[in-house]
Amino acid sequence: MTSIEKANKINKKKLKVSLSLLIFTKDIDGQTKALIQQRGPWDYEKDQPQTYVGAWQTSVHGKLENIWEGLARETREELGDDFASQLNESEVIAMEHEEPTEDSRRVFHHLTFVPLEKIKSIKLHSSSSGFKMVTEEEVKKFRPIDIILHRDSGVPKDGIWMFDDEISSLLDGFEFIQKNIS
Repeated sequence: MTSIEKANKINKKKLKVSLSLLIFTKDIDGQTKALIQQRGPWDYEKDQPQTYVGAWQTSVHGKLENIWEGLARETREELGDDFASQLNESEVIAMEHEEPTEDSRRVFHHLTFVPLEKIKSIKLHSSSSGFKMVTEEEVKKFRPIDIILHRDSGVPKDGIWMFDDEISSLLDGFEFIQKNIS
């Protein structure tokens, strides 16, 4: 049973299930980098102030009913139709990095490795403040978000702040790519 099939089976039990898609590429110097995006001040989907303003997150993150449909929908919403239309299910690798949390929530992380040219087709959602490509060494310096302290006030402006599970997933993604793709 694939990770996507496991997630869909778990989701039928009505647990809270969310997913992320980690996007990796090689820059013009051939260095592997991950794409991350920054949360803006306003959540245009909910028409309210954004939580964790200024925090960085994986390229695509959201809740779902079906893994592939959720990844495709969230990719369209967060990175635009042009980029999403170039993404094939066969190019997405399900990572066995499922972390149950105390509230019966599971997060399924996936990754894809795309040519640098595809990154140029990204059109970020208006709730995003931008994106950047980062190396594994940079990810190791990220600071974990305090889910209570930073929720409403946002994160400090110094450094890159990200949720713990997303930092771990990015590092796992770099390791996976080094072993299987590079």
